Amino acid sequence: MDITQLREKEKQLRESELFSTKVVELLPNIIYIFDLDKRKDIYLAGNIATLFEYDKENTYDSSDIMNELIDPDYSDKIKIHHENLRHAADKEIHEIEYRFLFKNGKWKYMLSRDMVFKRNKTGEATQIIGVAIDITDLKSSNESLRDLNDILVTKNAELEQINAELSSFTYIASHDLQEPLRKIRTFSNLITEKDSNSFSATTREYFDRITTAVTRMQNLIEALLSYSRTNTLETQYESVDLNKLVVDIKADLYEMIKEKNAIIEACNLPTLNAIPLQFHQLFSNIISNSIKYSKENTSPRVKVTATLVNGRDIVTIGANEKYKYWKISFTDNGIGFEQEYEHKIFELFQRLHGKSQYPGTGIGLAICNMIVLNHNGFIKATGKPGSGSIFTVYIPK
Repeated sequence: MDITQLREKEKQLRESELFSTKVVELLPNIIYIFDLDKRKDIYLAGNIATLFEYDKENTYDSSDIMNELIDPDYSDKIKIHHENLRHAADKEIHEIEYRFLFKNGKWKYMLSRDMVFKRNKTGEATQIIGVAIDITDLKSSNESLRDLNDILVTKNAELEQINAELSSFTYIASHDLQEPLRKIRTFSNLITEKDSNSFSATTREYFDRITTAVTRMQNLIEALLSYSRTNTLETQYESVDLNKLVVDIKADLYEMIKEKNAIIEACNLPTLNAIPLQFHQLFSNIISNSIKYSKENTSPRVKVTATLVNGRDIVTIGANEKYKYWKISFTDNGIGFEQEYEHKIFELFQRLHGKSQYPGTGIGLAICNMIVLNHNGFIKATGKPGSGSIFTVYIPK
């Protein structure tokens, strides 16, 4: 009888079996067939040597080693898992997590996925096939992340408490500081009004310096209070018409505008969903800053414009390409600044000019930066000495 084709099929079968065996050995998993009646693996292959850390060529029964090393605390869980599989549907997959305990005290966590492989005449499963994978590193990573998260939660709670205490301290200390300053200023003014005619030029100069120092200190305390309130006040968002806001700012800064003969231009500004009080302070600080840093013998001019731009077109850190932003620009014709100082001007107490040249506390633009951050936006500044400045606020639409 010609058995050529039979031999060819046998050869293909052996090659297929060899291929399957090699593939199983290459996998990081363990593949097994478990007999539910004998409660023993009848087939076990895969990355066993690496998992159990023993010589692959030894004569020990891998199945016995597995049964010996499984943590006894998981025995009942595994039994329930197997009982559930006895009555599972053919394509139903059941997962179980357990661990092995080695003599050196080392743990290995495993995750198994099982399904029915064979049934008896009554339809109950007698054998299951499964794949097990070592998840020890994953468990360790998750535990580390949980530990880090717990630490972060604790630290966050501590920071919130410290923040609340600092805000309370700032508010109380500022009020307590202002009372003696008010008295110093009041009594200095009374002495000056009553006895100024009998003062020498030097004494009058000293009293002027006292009044100037007290005024500067009061302004600084008020600015610090404003800065601390920026993050502690309730963040109630409302519709804010920026055109009306500019009109209100002009009214607030009337004396300053009149004294400097300033011109404030704004039209076709949008209505934004924002925190009204904070946006009022934002516009007020930037516009008053532009008027204050004006060139000598030149009327300050501030132009406020707004356009809608795509986040992907904004070349700066912090822009989200998925968003659209309102780009609100404040362009002035003031003294400008060196571009290298862009970030410095938004920091607390940072000034580019002396107090005698341009009065101020060095807090106004830091408050602006915080307000913009509170609205999930960012602020940029460009300038050139003698050619004015442009402050640009980006707020997500």
